[in-house]
Amino acid sequence: MFDDSTTIKIVLALGAVGFWALFLFGFGPRRRRPDLSFSGSDKWSTENFGVWWMARALVILVIAVAGVGFAFGGKGSSQGSQVLFIFSGVMAFGAYLRGKSSCELPARFEGERHEATETGSLMRKSDLSSAWTFFYKFVLPALWIPGFGSGTVTLWLDALHGRNDALPSSAMKFVFLGVWIVGSALILWSCAGLKRVRADEQQLFVSNYLREICIPFSAVRDVKQNRWLNIRPITIYFGDVTEFGDRATFMPKRRIAVRFWRVDPVVDELKQLAGLLPDL
Repeated sequence: MFDDSTTIKIVLALGAVGFWALFLFGFGPRRRRPDLSFSGSDKWSTENFGVWWMARALVILVIAVAGVGFAFGGKGSSQGSQVLFIFSGVMAFGAYLRGKSSCELPARFEGERHEATETGSLMRKSDLSSAWTFFYKFVLPALWIPGFGSGTVTLWLDALHGRNDALPSSAMKFVFLGVWIVGSALILWSCAGLKRVRADEQQLFVSNYLREICIPFSAVRDVKQNRWLNIRPITIYFGDVTEFGDRATFMPKRRIAVRFWRVDPVVDELKQLAGLLPDL
């Protein structure tokens, strides 16, 4: 009924749909609701509304339509279906890693963890970082840097031609090269070091998606936010060096904020828990 190329594309499309179903409804969190222990930080988070789950369901439909489009849109290469399949697999695998991470407490903080456990003060863990952290940390660099780089290399090799078979100018080549270098550096600087951060009333749970460590709030020395980057990263500074260094940067949940120049409420709440601010 189908030729071999179309069959391969259909299989890849179905695989992509399956990966996204696992990512959104299997490995991912069952539901999101306002954070009870961080009263202000999540109140206006767009990741808490019911429409968020409807959007997730629509993603499945979009992936299915895209897969069908790649399969029946024309003869030839199956690269579109392959990219869709690989991207979907990476997202599902990332969600799986997030669910498998377990907390390891640095030795210097072991006594504080033991005391918190004995007093029964360990509370429900609350996600402080955005659900988009994995995408910005792994997927965006993996797609943009080699993708834009390959286009730049192709341009420099004169493999692209304009109208009347004209070659790209030297100015265009240098513009593309500059954008690739600056863009790659910016993505790596702002996204590659992002951590997944959770918290209860006693400590932070910081993860790089391969391992997770626990850091008590007593080790926090400062909390700052960069309000001028799109992801509005928040950096937590520690008094001692941990397995992840003397700081941890995370991407907070996206919020509805009219006064975008102000820091997110979670910054002050973290400072309060660390004893850097008086009780709110």
